Amino acid sequence: MFDLGSFGQYIHEDSLIHRLDPRVKFICLILFITCLLMLQHPLTLLSFGLFAFAHIFLARLPFKTALKSLKPILPLLIFAFLINALVTSPGDQLLLHIGFIRVSVESLSKASFMAFRLAALVFISNLMLALTTSAMQLCDGMASLLSPLERWHVPVQDIAMMMSIALRFVPTLMEESDKIMKAQTSRGADYDTGGLMKRLKGFVTVLVPLFISAFHRAEALASAMEARAYRSGIKRGKLHPLRLEKRDFFYTLSLILVLVLLIILDRSVLPPA
Repeated sequence: MFDLGSFGQYIHEDSLIHRLDPRVKFICLILFITCLLMLQHPLTLLSFGLFAFAHIFLARLPFKTALKSLKPILPLLIFAFLINALVTSPGDQLLLHIGFIRVSVESLSKASFMAFRLAALVFISNLMLALTTSAMQLCDGMASLLSPLERWHVPVQDIAMMMSIALRFVPTLMEESDKIMKAQTSRGADYDTGGLMKRLKGFVTVLVPLFISAFHRAEALASAMEARAYRSGIKRGKLHPLRLEKRDFFYTLSLILVLVLLIILDRSVLPPA
């Protein structure tokens, strides 16, 4: 069964992170990712992880709920770790050599770095956007950031709407999949035993009703948008216009200061790993 955790589900709270302008969140997320890819030393990567982890308290989110956002990608993390752990280079200090399987100290270090970066990327993205920003805020923020492209007749509003709808329905479809699997299991379906082909055939009993449910939801959404006179290409007003506040500038400057400090420590102060 799927354990959804809190992946992609907005949690309403009155915290600093929740009150940040969505445009600021997008920009700060880009800064987070850039810094994460630039850091090379284990100590600075660990410091980055602790700094990102502290945002759980800034967002006033339940500890377990925030960490559960990593659970859906655990198979991907394990796969990335194993693949990188098996890639060795000439001159590496081997720890294990059985046939074609070669694991070295260097490959384990690279695998750990890769898994940590992937986990931190998903964690901070989910924390800054999905968990603390509603779908409407995401749509408005994306449309505002992409608004200069309207000069070249790019349908910014439609792109932002499609992205917000996709983000909104990811957890919905995962929850629907979980319900279908539980229903099929109660009728005797088995997804945990047998060979690969048997399991794949078993998942057909999930995919067919899931696709039908997705099409029904899409039709209902289209009808609701049409009933509310939604039209493509028409500029619409906003009930809550986006405005930058002092907290947005303060948070952004503080974030830049911390990330630049981490990069300086990584490049000049700390010795290479």
